[in-house]
Amino acid sequence: MHSRTLGGKNLILKRSFAMAIVVAMLSVSFAVGISVNVQAGTEYLENVNVPWSADFTPQDMAWTDAGDMAVVVGKHATSGFNTYVYYSMNDTWFDVVNPWTYDQNITSVCWDSFTNCFWIGAEFWGLEDSSLMFINYGTYKLLASPYTMTINIYSLAADDWGNVLLADWGDLYYMDVHNGNGLVNIPEGTPTELASSFLPGMTFNPVDERFYLVGTAGGKAVAFYTDYTNDTPLVGKNVWQDTTGFFDGYLYLNSIEWNPNGNYGLAVGSAVLKVSPIGTGGLEIKGEETPFTYMTNYLDVSWDKDGYGEAAIVGQYDFGAGKEGHYWRYVAGNNVIIGEEWISMEIPWCVGFKPPA
Repeated sequence: MHSRTLGGKNLILKRSFAMAIVVAMLSVSFAVGISVNVQAGTEYLENVNVPWSADFTPQDMAWTDAGDMAVVVGKHATSGFNTYVYYSMNDTWFDVVNPWTYDQNITSVCWDSFTNCFWIGAEFWGLEDSSLMFINYGTYKLLASPYTMTINIYSLAADDWGNVLLADWGDLYYMDVHNGNGLVNIPEGTPTELASSFLPGMTFNPVDERFYLVGTAGGKAVAFYTDYTNDTPLVGKNVWQDTTGFFDGYLYLNSIEWNPNGNYGLAVGSAVLKVSPIGTGGLEIKGEETPFTYMTNYLDVSWDKDGYGEAAIVGQYDFGAGKEGHYWRYVAGNNVIIGEEWISMEIPWCVGFKPPA
């Protein structure tokens, strides 16, 4: 799951068996919860309070592996807090002070289990020390990264060794923390469309130890993957584009998250796609039949990390006169989306399954 460049309101989706999903939606000052009993196939809504006001736009969120702490980031229209920390054990939210500027557009966040911190990416406004920041586990203090970043960061992810991949528009960088190389530009292995690509979706695949990225370039969807990252140094690593032609038939992709059990990524945008490893195309997951006047825009995806058997997808139906926010379930092994649930007339922008805690 990853960053959004547009705004959203806020919604928390809860599931039985201590699972939870968090969804961001536009212009409400409270969160709505969906509790889903998968075995019984029933769903119901409940309200859950959150600390921010209607002019905060959540754009991304991440949980620790244990599910005891989450971070939500976004953009505040009136220079208010743009980062929040949640502790699930005592159901407590904390406003995170930004020591530089609250006007900054914070786009993305990921959990790094190696370094035991949340990495946070943002657009660079010139008022802050860095566009890459972090929050240590168990705290709610925003700190600048060890290396000054003056790039715009639209998505990020960490590998299993604490290296962070950052996506600017048309450029990729590693923050090579452990080898002391600082910010390392990632060149193209062969000529690709990277220079014209906007890549808001990024994930790490622990099976083949590569990052996978999705987005858009030239009016069509694109997908990239990196060389494996488990050796050192990262200098000289390349990024490669999937050139099978599979993605050319789709307009755009917004987000991707990898399922290690099945060793494929689930990417969402103008369609829902299974992404195969190492640039070998993919498979379209069929959505629900909708009237021809509707356009379905899938915005974010998150896997249930307790077994990776189910994914949550959020997005909208656009029917010209308005939009409807929706939540879908995808169960591994199927080629269709199931269990669609209407959320509201607003737009849900991001989603994250809470691991068991």
